[in-house]
Amino acid sequence: MSEDKIFSSFLNIILSRNSKNSTPRERILKILFYNKHISVNEIQKIYKNLHKKSVNISTIYQTLNLLQSYNFLTTIKHSKTNKYEININLNHDHIICSKCGKIVEFRDDDLQDLEIQISQKYNFLVEGHILLLDGICFECLNKN
Repeated sequence: MSEDKIFSSFLNIILSRNSKNSTPRERILKILFYNKHISVNEIQKIYKNLHKKSVNISTIYQTLNLLQSYNFLTTIKHSKTNKYEININLNHDHIICSKCGKIVEFRDDDLQDLEIQISQKYNFLVEGHILLLDGICFECLNKN
């Protein structure tokens, strides 16, 4: 399915269940959809640049909460600021630089196999996992 069709599906679900503030929510969703690992402040700046007017920060948080209530959004928690991404592909993890905040997505089949082993060992049906590795990226290591 193309990104535009996926975006339309997300939008239809959100707008059909809650039509309040539909234009700002649609715009915020589009910003989230086409920008990975984005903070609330970045959403606000992009919104203002694209639409030549500001959006209330409470509208952003309400939209984020709505998306999270449908499990459409992942929060990447970091000591500096939270980043958000739309859940299109749940099978990936993140490594984040503790110096500059750079986030890299990765997928590892060995981790997927380990998830299966753990679920069998502890008799769980694993519905997902969150793995965030902290470290220092190569660029920041070379600066020092």
